[in-house]
Amino acid sequence: MSNILPGVPRGSLLHGPRVGGAHQSGNVHALLIAHVIMNSKFHYDREERLFTAEASDLKDHDFLSRVFLSRVFNDACDVGFRVVSSKTGREVVFTFSREERNTDSDVTAWHFTSYRAMGGNFKATIFND
Repeated sequence: MSNILPGVPRGSLLHGPRVGGAHQSGNVHALLIAHVIMNSKFHYDREERLFTAEASDLKDHDFLSRVFLSRVFNDACDVGFRVVSSKTGREVVFTFSREERNTDSDVTAWHFTSYRAMGGNFKATIFND
C-alpha cells in the first residue's frame, strides 16, 4: 500500500500509527499525517459514493478522541482522516467540509469530501450519536 499521493514525488516518511507519506507543495514536502480508519468501520453506498459511520464507532482507543477531526497534513490546518480498504490497501483522504446542527445548535453530523489529489469523488458523513 502506497501512502504517497499519486503523481507527486516521494518525500521523507515519519513512523507511527498516524503517519503516512509526503506530497510536494512548492519546494516544501508536506507530510500526510491523517489518522487511518479501516473501511470496515463504515457503511459504503456505491451509488452515492458515500461512506457513513457513527462517531462512537470511530474512537481511537489510544487517545479516546475524535480521530476524524485530526490534521491531515503537517503544514496545513485541514482536518480529516484516511479510509483504507482492508481488501486492496487503497486509501482515500477525506477533508472536513461542513458540520450539520439541529435546532438546539447541537452537532448532528460532520461532512467530508475526498482530497482532490487522491482521485475519485467520494463523500463521507459521520453522525454524532
